[in-house]
Amino acid sequence: MADKFAAKRVEEAHAELKKANKALKTSLFKWSADYDAAARHFEAAASRYSMANMLQDAKSAFLQSAESKLKSEYASPYFAAKHYESAAGCAQREAEQELDNDAKLQLVDESAALMLEAAAQFQASGHMDRCIDCYSKSAKFCHDHRADRALMTYNKMAQMCNNVSLDMVAMLIDFVRDAIGYVCGQRSFDVAIELLALHKKWALHLGQVRALNQVLTATVVVYLVAGQGQLAMQSLQEALESVQLIARLCI
Repeated sequence: MADKFAAKRVEEAHAELKKANKALKTSLFKWSADYDAAARHFEAAASRYSMANMLQDAKSAFLQSAESKLKSEYASPYFAAKHYESAAGCAQREAEQELDNDAKLQLVDESAALMLEAAAQFQASGHMDRCIDCYSKSAKFCHDHRADRALMTYNKMAQMCNNVSLDMVAMLIDFVRDAIGYVCGQRSFDVAIELLALHKKWALHLGQVRALNQVLTATVVVYLVAGQGQLAMQSLQEALESVQLIARLCI
């Protein structure tokens, strides 16, 4: 039954792919490619390939859909971003299924890069929450096999978060909190301190007293583990002052 389902989806995908390629062709009476139609058909093909677990074909079709939409008369970076994100997901699923270690690493790199392309397109479309989400996903793809790349991505994510409007903080704070644990585990103290400073600022803005206390304590610990005793003492003093301030505000 499953084989019949997959075979049917592949047949449908091939038909959609044929329509997409036809939409891109020009002729004596059709002077320009119909990129919008091509994008729709590539998207339909990608969805069906994905359902049939033909991940390489699905990934390719998602990328063609994204690129066609960016070339269309009414280009949509947001539409393209969603399909770069889907293509990244296909590459990640391929990586999970791949047994050869070298091939797995290539797929991890590809999935992370595609997710960052999705982030760039979401940023271009003004959707910074989705952009930061994609940075977080890209880093997580690399946790187990590309720690150095994960740390660089979290560092870039922190820099971007520092420039977002405080109105978006509630939507983004979980991404920062999740990153802190991994970064500390990798003993990347510079990135950890940057993320902790960001989390502290956002916790203050949101009035999250418990989260603020946890961040201040974690900052002291990170400085101590990093051998920065003087900075640890400064952070401890700041923590005590913050606790006293919070206590006064709660009276």
